[in-house]
Amino acid sequence: MPPFKFQARQDTGWGLIYRLNNIMAKIETDIENGDMIRWNLHLDRIFVNIIYKNPEEKVRDAKGKIIDVNLSKEDTDIFSALNKQIEDEKKNMVLAKQNDDNVKLVEAKNKLYGLLLKKDIWIRKKMFQLKLYLREGESDPRKAIYGG
Repeated sequence: MPPFKFQARQDTGWGLIYRLNNIMAKIETDIENGDMIRWNLHLDRIFVNIIYKNPEEKVRDAKGKIIDVNLSKEDTDIFSALNKQIEDEKKNMVLAKQNDDNVKLVEAKNKLYGLLLKKDIWIRKKMFQLKLYLREGESDPRKAIYGG
């Protein structure tokens, strides 16, 4: 009798798609609720889930032993720059609250919202580039979502 061969009907990419879809749903809820802290957290989780597709750079010492790993420099530089700007605006919000300056608080909140929106759009562009986001002009709806 031939050995039993099991072949999954779906590949492991479906798990990633499911995870990303769940996180995206949380982001929509965060935005609707005005929860910018959770919105930022969920954007970070998407970044973590998609960055694996880009090659890493192993950092070795003089003897060839791996001592560190660098992720895609361009992606991590953009991600870090956006996060620094976000943290700066969060600090501005705290200072405005401490000084009871509602004008500066509203200004900082608006800037924070704009930065999160920029980060959100950048993450979605990365997902699209990695074929993990919606495709345009697809006649089969099964293929239109997340590269199906």
